[in-house]
Amino acid sequence: MRVALVYDTVPSNFPSDGPPDIFMEIEGVEVVEELRAGLERKGHSVTLVDVNDDIVRSLSALVHSVDVAFNYSVGFGSRSREVLVPSLCQLLGIPHTGADAMGLALMSDKHATKLIAREEGIPTPDWVVARSGVTLEKEHAPSHHVIAKPMFEGSSIGVVGPIDTIEDARWPHLIASLVREYEQPILVEDFIAGYEITMPVLCSDERSLLPPLALILDGSLAMGNDVFSGAAKARVDVDTWSPELPVSGAVARQICEMSMRLFRALGCRDYARFDFRVSEEGDPYLLEANAVPSLTARSGAFAVAGQQISWSLDDIVEFVCLRALERS
Repeated sequence: MRVALVYDTVPSNFPSDGPPDIFMEIEGVEVVEELRAGLERKGHSVTLVDVNDDIVRSLSALVHSVDVAFNYSVGFGSRSREVLVPSLCQLLGIPHTGADAMGLALMSDKHATKLIAREEGIPTPDWVVARSGVTLEKEHAPSHHVIAKPMFEGSSIGVVGPIDTIEDARWPHLIASLVREYEQPILVEDFIAGYEITMPVLCSDERSLLPPLALILDGSLAMGNDVFSGAAKARVDVDTWSPELPVSGAVARQICEMSMRLFRALGCRDYARFDFRVSEEGDPYLLEANAVPSLTARSGAFAVAGQQISWSLDDIVEFVCLRALERS
């Protein structure tokens, strides 16, 4: 199999006065090299394609020399950043991994994802949206404790909270400052005290091959008010996720079922990841969906979950490519 591995690097000409964490979602070239090496170990040939290196020309030149594009690009600079690569692949007739452009557009919008989840009967924390130029007043807060996050970012970029909207009179001004700093709407949602669970979906025959995982922070189970913020991600080591869940088997099965229901509703393909909070009473709530999840070899959710079914990360990446190739 001939694979074009499409990825991002931080652009050299991007303004340096933006938020300090704005490129947190773009992983280092070493991760891309790990993915390439894994596919080559499986006997496949790999061509690296940097989105910043004239992506239109690069992909056009590969139309007849690759079988599939592995889309590992999250883009930057606009709310449609994740749609570029799948749109180009569709125009050029190159099969690609993961969701199509429409699916990526939906999942990159946290507000849209939550609306679809609610329509599907999947619980998600109550929320409001602060748009450009709008300062939320106290009476508009979903609850006493909230989390604030930019609408179109991932990897915990810009996440603030939990904020006590009763005790902290500064919170509306904080939300307004986030709108200005990230130049996009800010989603403000109820904070669910409890556990954070992620569901890495590797789709086969309308089911996921992988189990849900619990978040580990600073070597112990994340619980209560613990949040996987950007600051937390910067300090985590290899033990980020654990297959030992702090919830019952029934709740774990519920999370799997809700994830697959949303996987289909959003138009996901091959793989995706869904993040949940499970309340201290045992009720799961969807937080968001990720159509281009991290595939780091050490602490990524897919690598950890794959170990539970005796699959290496190489196996998972190859499986995703083969699923995409079957659609061609």
